[in-house]
Amino acid sequence: MKKYVFSVVFLLMVLGAVWLLAERISRPEATSSDGLKVSYFTLEGVLTPKGRYSIKFKLTNMTDHNITFHPNYGVFVGSRYNNANTDFGHRAKGRTISPGGYVNMKVTNHFTRGGTYVFWPAYHANGHWGPYKWNAITVNIVE
Repeated sequence: MKKYVFSVVFLLMVLGAVWLLAERISRPEATSSDGLKVSYFTLEGVLTPKGRYSIKFKLTNMTDHNITFHPNYGVFVGSRYNNANTDFGHRAKGRTISPGGYVNMKVTNHFTRGGTYVFWPAYHANGHWGPYKWNAITVNIVE
């Protein structure tokens, strides 16, 4: 019984420590020139080398016409690590959303090492890329 109580207390302490280390960064809603509105754009996680994080956002079609995402690229997290392309999380490939329709994105990843990371909601739709570093979140991870 003592071992069980100790294990539970230890687990709660570890979870509490992880919760205290977690940070949350978010950006306000914005609408691109393509008529896609980003909402709930958030990075949440442990901002250390090897730390895990989640990025989430919602893209809503605010136009009066359909928007079709590229079959290879779709919606994804635009990402740069020390200016190198590290995009990830491609979803909704080839999907068409009607006016008022939306795509939810939630993807988990980890920081590989120290440096500057930049993330933004990205897409390839109706024949072109979304805005570069649109509504971006930048984090500096220290080794």
